Amino acid sequence: MQYCASPYLFQHRKSREVTIGDPARGGVVLGGGHPVVTQSMLTCDTMDTAECVKQT
Repeated sequence: MQYCASPYLFQHRKSREVTIGDPARGGVVLGGGHPVVTQSMLTCDTMDTAECVKQT
């Protein structure tokens, strides 16, 4: 049995919803049917590659 038959045909696993902080004040909700959330510590425009590299 393969782990994933195709990277283009996948099924989401059921997961429980977890709230981190207060969503009304910048907190996030993870899991359930919510999309993946990412956070960046950069202060520049993330489309400006050269500036982002300078900050790392």
